Amino acid sequence: MFILLFEIRFHNPKLYATSPASMLDLTCPLCLQPRSKKYISLEQKISGEVFKLDYFSCQNCHLVYLSEKNYISLEDEKNRYLTHNNDLRQKAYRAHLNQLWQPLKEKLSSDMQGLDYGSGPVPALAQLMAEEGFKVKTWDPFFCNDVEVFAHKYDFITCMEVIEHCHKPFNEIDKMCTMLNKGGYLAMGTSLLMEGMDFVKWNYRMDPTHVIFFREKTIAWVAQEWKLRIVYQTPKVFIFHKEI
Repeated sequence: MFILLFEIRFHNPKLYATSPASMLDLTCPLCLQPRSKKYISLEQKISGEVFKLDYFSCQNCHLVYLSEKNYISLEDEKNRYLTHNNDLRQKAYRAHLNQLWQPLKEKLSSDMQGLDYGSGPVPALAQLMAEEGFKVKTWDPFFCNDVEVFAHKYDFITCMEVIEHCHKPFNEIDKMCTMLNKGGYLAMGTSLLMEGMDFVKWNYRMDPTHVIFFREKTIAWVAQEWKLRIVYQTPKVFIFHKEI
């Protein structure tokens, strides 16, 4: 598995190996309700050492999430992102981004202005949109932390392969919805945890920076909570419309 190639430092993982779930564990980072239950505990070998990882499932919004005590350090997280190869010259990567961009583009007019939220070390999605004449600003907490972007409103916001990394997803989604104009679109890309999937063997889970996982019911909860309408959905991409 690819994660064996990286030196990951968990916050005292062995200290928590037999500790019971805390209220912090049981409080969902998305809906903020203390209505979660233990989903699964598993052991994972990373850099030759075995770690115990605890996951929880929210009974309210159906999010599955990693215990905060298992988060890697911010330094390791940034270093992990620096290994990504976000090169638009690679057809497979361009096709990956187009899973979100093409259905979103069909809903936009050329005068609309956007924001790529969580643009990464190379703002490839923003570059792809700019190729087609769209004006797009970028923001990323590690690589483009320009808070000036938060003072503006946008007609569309993209969040591609970002939300699964967020330690506080409620705050991030609320921020994006606040910046979105009425009539605007929020397009998010993340692999959904579908019914019947083997969570333990799921490659998407094995990335140590992936700490939350949406299910289909989670998308519905987000739409209801922020008064959005789901206008496009696949197992990897979903687009919301802000109608009010």
